[in-house]
Amino acid sequence: MPKKPKSQITTIKLDKSIKNRLDNLKESEKETYNETIEKAINILNICLNKPLLANKILRDIEHNKKRREVIFSSGKSPKEKNLMQKDYEQTGVIEMLEDNMQKNMQRVKKNVTG
Repeated sequence: MPKKPKSQITTIKLDKSIKNRLDNLKESEKETYNETIEKAINILNICLNKPLLANKILRDIEHNKKRREVIFSSGKSPKEKNLMQKDYEQTGVIEMLEDNMQKNMQRVKKNVTG
């Protein structure tokens, strides 16, 4: 996501419980809170007109999160996880997960705007 000029950025305060809920909505650790909030708002907008599509998008997001958890939290040490991540980056698994996240965002935006 391109950086916005400082005049277009603001700071908000959130309860820790809300921050934790936002963390649970993230498909990737690299996903920003701005992207997560935008995604959630867009999905809510889709719910108004296309609830089945919104449900599918949420299931796809959950599927991507679970796949990422299986890959990176298999009871491994931080060093092993780091090596696994490097292996997955080299084999394209990370790229695939990030691509899935981007496709979900595009699908959400498309359905909100048109």
